[in-house]
Amino acid sequence: MKTAFLIVFDDECSFCSYWVDFIIRHDNKKSFFFVGLQTELGTYLLNRYKLQDIDSIILIDDNSAKIHSNAILNILKNMDKPYSFLYHLNVLPIKLLDYVYKLIASTRHSLSKVTDVCIQQREYSKNRFLYKIEELKEIHDDK
Repeated sequence: MKTAFLIVFDDECSFCSYWVDFIIRHDNKKSFFFVGLQTELGTYLLNRYKLQDIDSIILIDDNSAKIHSNAILNILKNMDKPYSFLYHLNVLPIKLLDYVYKLIASTRHSLSKVTDVCIQQREYSKNRFLYKIEELKEIHDDK
Protein backbone atom coordinates (compact mmCIF):
# COMPACT_ATOMS: atom_id res chain seq x y z
CA MET A 1 0.00 0.00 0.00
CA LYS A 2 1.30 3.47 -0.83
CA THR A 3 2.18 5.95 1.87
CA ALA A 4 -0.75 8.04 2.98
CA PHE A 5 -0.43 11.24 4.96
CA LEU A 6 -3.18 12.86 7.00
CA ILE A 7 -3.29 16.62 7.22
CA VAL A 8 -5.45 17.96 10.04
CA PHE A 9 -6.37 21.58 9.40
CA ASP A 10 -8.69 24.30 10.65
CA ASP A 11 -11.63 23.76 8.31
CA GLU A 12 -13.29 26.97 9.53
CA CYS A 13 -10.37 29.06 8.25
CA SER A 14 -10.50 30.16 4.61
CA PHE A 15 -6.73 30.82 4.58
CA CYS A 16 -6.15 27.22 5.68
CA SER A 17 -8.67 25.92 3.14
CA TYR A 18 -6.88 27.83 0.37
CA TRP A 19 -3.62 26.02 1.19
CA VAL A 20 -5.37 22.65 1.42
CA ASP A 21 -6.73 23.30 -2.06
CA PHE A 22 -3.20 24.21 -3.22
CA ILE A 23 -1.80 20.96 -1.80
CA ILE A 24 -4.52 18.89 -3.50
CA ARG A 25 -3.78 20.52 -6.87
CA HIS A 26 -0.05 19.73 -6.48
CA ASP A 27 -0.34 16.18 -5.19
CA ASN A 28 -0.60 14.02 -8.29
CA LYS A 29 0.34 10.92 -6.27
CA LYS A 30 -2.74 11.51 -4.10
CA SER A 31 -0.66 10.92 -0.98
CA PHE A 32 -2.47 13.46 1.19
CA PHE A 33 -5.84 13.08 2.85
CA PHE A 34 -7.45 15.89 4.80
CA VAL A 35 -9.24 15.99 8.12
CA GLY A 36 -11.07 19.03 9.41
CA LEU A 37 -10.13 19.97 12.95
CA GLN A 38 -13.79 20.29 13.89
CA THR A 39 -14.84 16.84 12.60
CA GLU A 40 -15.31 13.62 14.59
CA LEU A 41 -12.06 12.29 13.14
CA GLY A 42 -10.22 15.55 13.84
CA THR A 43 -11.19 15.38 17.51
CA TYR A 44 -10.16 11.71 17.68
CA LEU A 45 -6.72 12.45 16.16
CA LEU A 46 -6.11 15.42 18.48
CA ASN A 47 -6.82 13.16 21.45
CA ARG A 48 -4.84 10.22 20.10
CA TYR A 49 -1.70 12.32 19.57
CA LYS A 50 -2.29 14.49 22.67
CA LEU A 51 -2.48 17.70 20.66
CA GLN A 52 -5.65 19.25 22.08
CA ASP A 53 -3.97 22.54 22.96
CA ILE A 54 -1.90 22.91 19.78
CA ASP A 55 -2.80 25.65 17.31
CA SER A 56 -1.14 24.21 14.23
CA ILE A 57 -1.58 22.28 11.06
CA ILE A 58 -0.85 18.64 11.86
CA LEU A 59 0.75 16.11 9.55
CA ILE A 60 0.32 12.49 10.55
CA ASP A 61 2.48 9.83 8.94
CA ASP A 62 3.85 6.50 10.15
CA ASN A 63 1.97 6.92 13.44
CA SER A 64 3.72 10.16 14.33
CA ALA A 65 2.37 13.69 14.35
CA LYS A 66 4.33 16.69 13.13
CA ILE A 67 3.30 20.26 13.91
CA HIS A 68 4.23 23.84 13.02
CA SER A 69 7.07 24.24 10.51
CA ASN A 70 8.03 20.56 10.82
CA ALA A 71 4.60 19.66 9.41
CA ILE A 72 4.92 22.23 6.60
CA LEU A 73 8.42 21.04 5.64
CA ASN A 74 7.31 17.42 5.48
CA ILE A 75 4.24 18.31 3.44
CA LEU A 76 6.48 20.17 0.98
CA LYS A 77 8.88 17.22 0.85
CA ASN A 78 6.07 14.96 -0.38
CA MET A 79 4.43 17.36 -2.85
CA ASP A 80 5.02 17.44 -6.59
CA LYS A 81 8.01 19.26 -8.01
CA PRO A 82 8.95 22.11 -7.92
CA TYR A 83 7.33 22.54 -4.48
CA SER A 84 9.13 19.54 -3.02
CA PHE A 85 12.41 21.45 -3.42
CA LEU A 86 11.22 23.88 -0.73
CA TYR A 87 11.86 21.10 1.78
CA HIS A 88 15.47 22.28 1.67
CA LEU A 89 14.40 25.20 3.86
CA ASN A 90 15.05 22.69 6.63
CA VAL A 91 18.63 23.97 6.75
CA LEU A 92 17.29 27.06 8.50
CA PRO A 93 17.02 26.95 12.29
CA ILE A 94 13.76 25.35 13.43
CA LYS A 95 13.19 28.18 15.93
CA LEU A 96 13.20 30.68 13.07
CA LEU A 97 10.89 28.54 10.93
CA ASP A 98 8.50 28.01 13.85
CA TYR A 99 8.52 31.74 14.61
CA VAL A 100 7.50 32.54 11.02
CA TYR A 101 4.90 29.76 11.07
CA LYS A 102 3.35 30.98 14.33
CA LEU A 103 3.32 34.59 13.10
CA ILE A 104 1.37 33.60 9.99
CA ALA A 105 -0.88 31.24 11.96
CA SER A 106 -1.77 33.93 14.48
CA THR A 107 -3.04 36.24 11.72
CA ARG A 108 -4.49 33.60 9.37
CA HIS A 109 -8.13 34.59 9.89
CA SER A 110 -7.43 38.12 8.69
CA LEU A 111 -5.28 37.02 5.73
CA SER A 112 -8.15 35.95 3.49
CA LYS A 113 -11.85 36.35 3.06
CA VAL A 114 -14.39 33.55 3.27
CA THR A 115 -14.77 31.83 -0.09
CA ASP A 116 -18.11 30.86 -1.60
CA VAL A 117 -17.07 27.45 -2.91
CA CYS A 118 -16.24 24.72 -0.44
CA ILE A 119 -13.13 22.82 -1.57
CA GLN A 120 -14.69 19.48 -0.62
CA GLN A 121 -17.24 20.06 -3.41
CA ARG A 122 -14.68 20.42 -6.19
CA GLU A 123 -14.37 17.52 -8.61
CA TYR A 124 -10.59 17.14 -8.21
CA SER A 125 -10.81 16.96 -4.42
CA LYS A 126 -13.39 14.19 -4.13
CA ASN A 127 -12.41 11.33 -1.83
CA ARG A 128 -9.57 13.34 -0.29
CA PHE A 129 -11.44 14.37 2.88
CA LEU A 130 -12.05 12.05 5.82
CA TYR A 131 -14.67 12.68 8.47
CA LYS A 132 -15.13 9.52 10.53
CA ILE A 133 -12.74 7.22 12.39
CA GLU A 134 -13.82 4.22 10.28
CA GLU A 135 -12.49 5.93 7.15
CA LEU A 136 -8.91 5.59 8.42
CA LYS A 137 -8.99 1.88 7.61
CA GLU A 138 -9.35 2.70 3.93
CA ILE A 139 -6.01 4.50 3.80
CA HIS A 140 -4.00 2.89 6.64
CA ASP A 141 -3.52 -0.80 7.33
CA ASP A 142 -2.57 -0.22 10.97
CA LYS A 143 -5.54 1.86 12.14
